[in-house]
Amino acid sequence: MFYLVHIQSVYGSGDIPVHSHYMEVQGALPSPYNYFEFQIRLDHETDNVIYLMLKRGEEEIIFPHEYSNLLKNVELSTLKLSHGMYRDENDKPYPGTYDSMHIFLEMGEYRKVTKEKSGVVSFKRGRDRITLYVTKDNKFGYFLEPLSEQSDGWYTPSKI
Repeated sequence: MFYLVHIQSVYGSGDIPVHSHYMEVQGALPSPYNYFEFQIRLDHETDNVIYLMLKRGEEEIIFPHEYSNLLKNVELSTLKLSHGMYRDENDKPYPGTYDSMHIFLEMGEYRKVTKEKSGVVSFKRGRDRITLYVTKDNKFGYFLEPLSEQSDGWYTPSKI
């Protein structure tokens, strides 16, 4: 007989994600690309990115080193991929839109930050967030969202 038992940690509020050093994702995209492939590999000691590859259709996109060098102490369990490829019913891009792919990750040291508003102190635990993006014409960019500036996940202890 097999029993599945779920034990919740006394010190946390849920399960702990598996820590990995390599991920590969393949999926579908609108035409003219039709598919994508993404790979990321971390150094086993530092969790810094040592390999980052995105293939959009037949085109392999090489991220400049300055972007992969930003990715230090990465937590791959937070990886999310998205695209901004909007098409009409005839498979044509909507006017004013551009094709882009986005890579979301959390990185840096796991830590606690606090903030005070109207005498009430709140705190949040986590890491900084980064979004890398690449457009159709291979323009690269990123957005960095420090933990202290994130709007979600703040906890305010109640007074008894």
